[in-house]
Amino acid sequence: MMAIQHVQQVKNWDCGLASAQMVLKTILGHRFSSDEFSEKCRELAFETNVWTIDVACLLQKFGVEHLYCTVTLGVDETYAEKRFYREDFNSEEARVNQLFRDADKTGLKIEKRSVTIDEIDKHLRENKVAIVLVDSITLNSGESQTSCCFRFFHSEKRNRHSNKDEEYAGHYIVVCGYNKSKRTIAYHDPALEQGPTHTSLEVFEQARKCHGTDEDIVFVKINST
Repeated sequence: MMAIQHVQQVKNWDCGLASAQMVLKTILGHRFSSDEFSEKCRELAFETNVWTIDVACLLQKFGVEHLYCTVTLGVDETYAEKRFYREDFNSEEARVNQLFRDADKTGLKIEKRSVTIDEIDKHLRENKVAIVLVDSITLNSGESQTSCCFRFFHSEKRNRHSNKDEEYAGHYIVVCGYNKSKRTIAYHDPALEQGPTHTSLEVFEQARKCHGTDEDIVFVKINST
């Protein structure tokens, strides 16, 4: 299991940014600048709607080697019916689709395909972590789980994911280990104060393959120090 510098999210929508910060702080160490990070986020202009391609663009701006895999190149139009995506869907659809159209020109490395657990294991053994989009409701269904995006702000009743009848709640985590014999996944959850935490392989696979995730995963090389 790789050592990752944990970062806790501060709002109910910035788990993707917190996940990117975990990776960048681990790679850059003392060279990481919060001011520079904020400036690059402003340049990308995603405001409070962070998609996986935004995370990939952010890593690219820092010159970090990565690979983004997804089963959908662009925005799945059926997401317009999901409560999680519905509020800003029309404006976000145009913005995100444009990022995908510009990917070749901007040099983003994106592959349209599903990723198996064996490939995730291979990348982890090559000293790469994975920023993974999961359904936090499914992830939280594991008996050992105490974290998810809607639990993080549930006490303040400020989170749009707090509805117990919600069908999907997207959340980013940073996977840093896989115990093949125990069939468990180690990951850092930005909704928690510290990490890593663990879940079963079965729960992880269900959570990352729920409709709404596009099976989005970004592999990032963590340089050895």
